[in-house]
Amino acid sequence: MTSAASWEAVSSIASVVTAAAALLTVVVGAIAAVLALRQLRQGRALSEERARPYVFVALEPNEVLRSNWDLVIKNVGLTAAIDTRISIDPPFERADPIDGHAFMDARLFTAPIPTLPPGAGYRFLMEDVPEHDAKPDHPSVYRVDVNFLDRNRKQHHDVFYLDLDILKGTVYVDQLGIHDVAKSLRKLSDRR
Repeated sequence: MTSAASWEAVSSIASVVTAAAALLTVVVGAIAAVLALRQLRQGRALSEERARPYVFVALEPNEVLRSNWDLVIKNVGLTAAIDTRISIDPPFERADPIDGHAFMDARLFTAPIPTLPPGAGYRFLMEDVPEHDAKPDHPSVYRVDVNFLDRNRKQHHDVFYLDLDILKGTVYVDQLGIHDVAKSLRKLSDRR
């Protein structure tokens, strides 16, 4: 093989290697771009998820009388919930109804809550546990659907289950407070 032919072969191989390297660089760059775009989208989705309103509904023992359940509705998200609608199935009725205060007639259940800012919420008496326990045919588990919009008008829907019997069989200690002192003073006052 002549020297010119050898150099021509080396030059051809070098051109092929250079072209292959350039193609490999383009492929690696394209893969990196796709991965970067995917990470950007995931980051944006995670950021939106963290920043969204999150309205939860739960049962909590009453702070004054632990034998009562309070219903707690609260926005623990970072932005306001708009037009929050709450429905309970089956519709809740107290075991011992309070005249003029039908639970499901509360405006919270009949109309949307226009704006529920971060950290804001409601807490109110739902059920007296001894009264509930005295009526074994009374439902114990309720499904709660919560629908609301975020600041971008995106619809959110969350489902919660409330179980009035969740603490059945547990023991707790009542803490007496100023409410109990006032009741005792009222009783002493009534005896006179």
